Amino acid sequence: MTNSKFQPELIVNADDFGLTPDTNRAVDELAGLGTISSTSVMANMSYAMDSAELADKHPRFGIGLHLNFTAGRPLTAGKSFIGEDGNFLLFNDLVRNTLRGQINHHEITREIEAQISRLQSFIGGRRIEHWNSHQGIHRYEPFYSAALAVCKAHDIHAMRGHRHYFVQPSTPFEARPPKLQRDGVRRIGTEIYYNIMTLRARRHFLLAKGLLTGKDVATLELLHWVADLGVPTPVAVWEIPCHPAISDAGLTEKERKIQREQEYRFFRSPAWLDSIASGHVRLTRFSSLSKD
Repeated sequence: MTNSKFQPELIVNADDFGLTPDTNRAVDELAGLGTISSTSVMANMSYAMDSAELADKHPRFGIGLHLNFTAGRPLTAGKSFIGEDGNFLLFNDLVRNTLRGQINHHEITREIEAQISRLQSFIGGRRIEHWNSHQGIHRYEPFYSAALAVCKAHDIHAMRGHRHYFVQPSTPFEARPPKLQRDGVRRIGTEIYYNIMTLRARRHFLLAKGLLTGKDVATLELLHWVADLGVPTPVAVWEIPCHPAISDAGLTEKERKIQREQEYRFFRSPAWLDSIASGHVRLTRFSSLSKD
């Protein structure tokens, strides 16, 4: 999928809007600067209502849904995915129960419906442009089938893809699919599964060409490569998910492991601002995706 005949483009999507006030403030500021493309909202979280102001202030900034089954409390009474404290199960526990067939499909569907409805109530007439999920839980069944059906029914335009393309800081700067001899059997097996998921998704949603990554490379280092070398070829729309926050206040120990503050500072840095202003890096959003 491409949207430019001459230059590859990039979606930089900030996940976890609604998680903490400082996450929301970071996204709001960066949306105003035009240095990220969009955000994904955790509609069940206490600070998700800030998306109403975000939608009003930044009409050209993309807003999507960050489906959440692993943080905070659900909006519905889905017994199969909550613990004794009423919160969602931790990720590893949820995945284990999923693989055992202990998660109720109808409860998942109701929770997704509720999260979509809550986000739509905040952003009013704005369309929910895209969807993805917190910690990638939709990669497991029955979450994937339920999410595809419900998000399609609500006419959500696009979703995050699953295929990974690897880059390294070299000239030419190219995004390449994984190879057996370079990336190993496990990675190839994972990508085969992601390719199958992508084929299902493309029936109903628009997707970027793939997710950019580097082997054993954090998002921050990858972004520095892009600022220096531009968006990699071939000509396509690529996505880099990110997690900027002004501070780590209110985050769990696990959530602090992501370089949130550093990402926030990077998106305000002269190097990134200059890359955007000069056209060296061309940002786009999910609403601009089109079919081949």
